[in-house]
Amino acid sequence: MTTLVLNYSTNLLDGIKTVLRNFMLGWQLATQRHANITVAMHLVKAGEYSNFHEAKTALDVKAQEWYEAEKNA
Repeated sequence: MTTLVLNYSTNLLDGIKTVLRNFMLGWQLATQRHANITVAMHLVKAGEYSNFHEAKTALDVKAQEWYEAEKNA
């Protein structure tokens, strides 16, 4: 009986951990994408990119790749 309760508790805590981790990663991605707006403006002013949308897209792609790698880790 004790083993059954411990297994259930462990599974429940693993589920909660997964939900909280995914929430945290989603929040980090959203924050990064918001910061990418400012960074993209500075990169265009510095001459690294020719327009804002190109710079923001490049930064967002890198952020999404990071998110996918962390999510699958």
